[in-house]
Amino acid sequence: MDVEVGKCVYRLRCNDGSIIENPRIDGLEVEFLGRLGGVVEIEEGSIFRNTRISAGGAALITIKRTHSKGIKNTRIETACPCKFKQLFIDEGCSIEGARFALVDDANLFVSIGKDCMMSSNILFRGADGHTIFNVATGEVLNRSTPIVVGDHVWIGAGATFLKGAQISSNVIVGSNTLLSRKFEEKFVAIAGTPARVVKTGVNWDRARIPEYELAMSRNLHHDNR
Repeated sequence: MDVEVGKCVYRLRCNDGSIIENPRIDGLEVEFLGRLGGVVEIEEGSIFRNTRISAGGAALITIKRTHSKGIKNTRIETACPCKFKQLFIDEGCSIEGARFALVDDANLFVSIGKDCMMSSNILFRGADGHTIFNVATGEVLNRSTPIVVGDHVWIGAGATFLKGAQISSNVIVGSNTLLSRKFEEKFVAIAGTPARVVKTGVNWDRARIPEYELAMSRNLHHDNR
């Protein structure tokens, strides 16, 4: 999907393939700031509460159909004089509260995989905001790199994702974790400041513990029949 610089596009992609331009979606406010425009595309069936998108900077923002818990208390910011940003949130995700800050640099990229569950006060910051350079050469040393979250990731409250943070699928991120590098391991728990793998061979389920144990016992009983 291309972004035409200077053009503002806000649309709802319906299940039948049709498009509704400038839709009214409960719980979601979309505004375009600056002169660069951008594209905001929401998939039908997505649920929002107290969520605002401040679009601009020739950004492409795509949100696939959310989990039934929806996206709540979230701010998405892409409007600044720097061009070309991309935020992709795949299907089945839920967010209790987050800020996606794709500002202060060009060519920023944040991707969230399928079936992710995020708690509150989570920050995704695509750029440092200010320049770090080599004194001898003037070379910029802190250019932005993508933030990527795999499928089925549970992110605890207060976690921060800085540029270059990448995690695989089937991962648990502990509360207040600070991530700024790539983790390739699956079925792990990551925690700490800075982040590190603290447990291996684990995964997670949206069910509460009693519900999960009941389901497991029923499955075990069925398997033993």
